[in-house]
Amino acid sequence: MAEKPEGERMQRKIHRIGWLAGAATAVVIALGLTAAPAVATPTPPDPVYAATAAADPGVIFAEGRYYAFTTGTRAPFLSADDPAGPWTAEGPALTGTGGWALDAPIWAPDAVHVGGSTYALYYAARVDGLGDLQRCIGVAISETGPAGPYEPTDKPVSCPAGARRHDSGELINASDQPPTPNPGDGLIDASPLLTEDGRRFMMYKTQRPNPITTLRIVEVDPTWTTAIAPSVELARSEGQIENPVMVQRGSKFVLFASKYNYLSCDYATVWWRSDSPTGDFGPSRPKTLLTTERTGICGPGGADPTPTAEPGEWRMILHGWVCPAASSTPCAGFPLPADKRRVLYAGRLDWGADGATPHLRHFLETPTLTS
Repeated sequence: MAEKPEGERMQRKIHRIGWLAGAATAVVIALGLTAAPAVATPTPPDPVYAATAAADPGVIFAEGRYYAFTTGTRAPFLSADDPAGPWTAEGPALTGTGGWALDAPIWAPDAVHVGGSTYALYYAARVDGLGDLQRCIGVAISETGPAGPYEPTDKPVSCPAGARRHDSGELINASDQPPTPNPGDGLIDASPLLTEDGRRFMMYKTQRPNPITTLRIVEVDPTWTTAIAPSVELARSEGQIENPVMVQRGSKFVLFASKYNYLSCDYATVWWRSDSPTGDFGPSRPKTLLTTERTGICGPGGADPTPTAEPGEWRMILHGWVCPAASSTPCAGFPLPADKRRVLYAGRLDWGADGATPHLRHFLETPTLTS
């Protein structure tokens, strides 16, 4: 049989492809299925602060101003009249890390009002006696308002057994010494919670990401410096889960956290809900609030829900990666390049018809990027 001309062969090939595509469409229709449209990543919002690195914001609205305490040497912080900015770089907040800790950069500080002009600042600082780079949760006190300076107390609030003071080498006897799932674990990412009935709690994460990480909560005294009951586990994950923050909404407690690898755009903000601040949030799968695909931000995490001066109005401050570091352009791909840093974003947080289902309505527009 004579070979068919190239043009005729191509025409038949195109016809077969079209027939197969049509048959596949017919199957989809017959089964009542619909093809999912391609979803484009939204245009990312502008950061509300990108002049310097600002990771793990612990945000408080106090004395008519917003304060965002961040990871770094002795807790650098920012302040603003509005979450949209402009934000002003200030700090550091801490006078030191305390004699029990190494004077090295601290992680994820967060503040709480104690009473009058007194405020407490939680932070994670390196200690001796645990695994490499492991930390305990310290607390420092300011008697002069939310901007500090904050003076560390003589020992940490929460610290695993086996940790030693850096100044003397003695074992640390913290008021909260939780069991940890992996030998040599430390503790990081402390945040406070004041319930409507006046109880005070602090949450944190057991540090190592493999094989298990946990989120824990411990009740503390009126000074916010001493645990008064054993800590309990809120949730655990095979992999990384961190930055726990809890908000009471009527009879419900909403727990936020960051999940997955913080050094990637996969990092995301998730949440659970429970009837008790010490309830077991873990059995239910967390719901997703913020992802790169939903926001355009690379790794939207470290999120802190914050009440505002307006009754019932809430904002959420979070961080995300930008590349290069001097820009405000979200990073992309994996692994992330060396030239990167985390900057701040802010959005309006709503709570749904039931008052306890978080939803980020929109991101805030900032008039200028400020130093």
